[in-house]
Amino acid sequence: MKLFVNDISVIDCSLLSKKEGIVGESWSVDIELIGELNTDGMLFDFADVKGQIKKVLDDLIDHRLLVPTKSDFVSIIKEADSVNLQAETVVGGILIESPSQGFCFIDTDVIDTASVTVYAESVLAKVLPDNIVSVSVNLRADRERAHCRYSHGLKKHKGNCQRIAHGHRSILEITEPCETGLEKQWLNLLDGKYIANRADVIDHGNDRLTIGYKAKQGQFRLEMPGILVYVIDADPTVENIVCHIANKIKQQSKISGLLVKMYEGVGKGAMIKI
Repeated sequence: MKLFVNDISVIDCSLLSKKEGIVGESWSVDIELIGELNTDGMLFDFADVKGQIKKVLDDLIDHRLLVPTKSDFVSIIKEADSVNLQAETVVGGILIESPSQGFCFIDTDVIDTASVTVYAESVLAKVLPDNIVSVSVNLRADRERAHCRYSHGLKKHKGNCQRIAHGHRSILEITEPCETGLEKQWLNLLDGKYIANRADVIDHGNDRLTIGYKAKQGQFRLEMPGILVYVIDADPTVENIVCHIANKIKQQSKISGLLVKMYEGVGKGAMIKI
């Protein structure tokens, strides 16, 4: 017998890549369970599926930086509940100091959909009842529509968004009164970037930026090449990012009547008309 649940959760995270550095990602999650019916005539109660499985994915993967522990470009030092991570990527060196809950360490050479799927299936298998013999996870990213992959951290957030290196695969829509190519320009500008609040930049020099802040979950610090950072004059919430884009367009092109709409991952976001 097989049980399936589509869109059981959305994972918003960032991937540590040797080629690109820190890259935002968003996956919609579908699951399939295979096993024998229990004495209640069910494979697994849908309420338990949605509660238990979603909680495991949210606790272990969502809003974290996913790190390939078998790779040769990453060095990890763990002390008590904190982690010092150094990565020598193609685009430059990256240093992160964060509470351990800001990371998801996966025993793989590269973080991609396949390796994260294997990891998710392995951790879910440990919490499922005995009548479930296997679990299959499908991670879906919207690659059809134009998007950018950005990372950020929100020090004032009450939840896990305060972690300094998590991100999103985000669709940007700019409804233009005429053909100006603004949408493509902004997607290219923000793709693969870390978006930071200027107030959180604590050091800059030698073409590098250091971002740091204290949040409820602890002290966070990120040092990386300046070319990988896009700085705005506010906390990088999706609302502030949309306002920043709209204001820049208004200042630079004097175009009015635009609707700027940006998703923060899947199914949520912000919009503003200028």
